[in-house]
Amino acid sequence: MDREDLNEWIASRQAEDRPALHGFVPGLGQNRGAVVAGLGLRYSSGAIEGHNDKIKMLKRQMFGRAGFVADGRYGHRKAPDPAAWRTSGGRRPG
Repeated sequence: MDREDLNEWIASRQAEDRPALHGFVPGLGQNRGAVVAGLGLRYSSGAIEGHNDKIKMLKRQMFGRAGFVADGRYGHRKAPDPAAWRTSGGRRPG
């Protein structure tokens, strides 16, 4: 992608009625040189970002913050009741 392609893409996205892009597209225009340079590289940091995401997920699992709670908050799991463990015969309560 070169500068002309980027200019065309920005113009077409600004004409669309997508509010989510209205904040994103002006930032591309302000950093046009860096965007064109980045798109022209044959290198990608995608593999590294994937590894970073995997490590973060594993850390969340280790520290018990990997799931959703019923109220929709992320990473705030309620600790199980110790009494439930005793009454369940050592099995994990429901």
